[in-house]
Amino acid sequence: GTNKTMSDPPGYMERWYYDFHTRTGSYPWVNVGGLNDFLMGNSGKGPYGILTTLCGLLPGDIIVMRSGEVWKHTVIVTLIEDCRDATKIYINAHDRDHCREPLSLFSAFTKFPIRISGYRR
Repeated sequence: GTNKTMSDPPGYMERWYYDFHTRTGSYPWVNVGGLNDFLMGNSGKGPYGILTTLCGLLPGDIIVMRSGEVWKHTVIVTLIEDCRDATKIYINAHDRDHCREPLSLFSAFTKFPIRISGYRR
């Protein structure tokens, strides 16, 4: 990840921020589909990424997932031993506190690997 957040809360739908005072985040911060859309289309301030393959990922990149047309999960890649084997790609996720678990736990979902390309100030 980028270890950065936009500090100003205006722009709920199109900005990427977490407001530490109100403990709320923008739509891309709190919604899987919103994060996907933001990272793939951001040309302004904040992080941006490109859709890639599992073999194009590095630790710190993310994978967003859908079930049918519904966005369901975002996971953070923590370790890749073999990018061609989902049991050897390890992720962290907050739903049930997954810590360095194999990506194969999410086999029922369609995966969209996103390489975090950078962060603009």
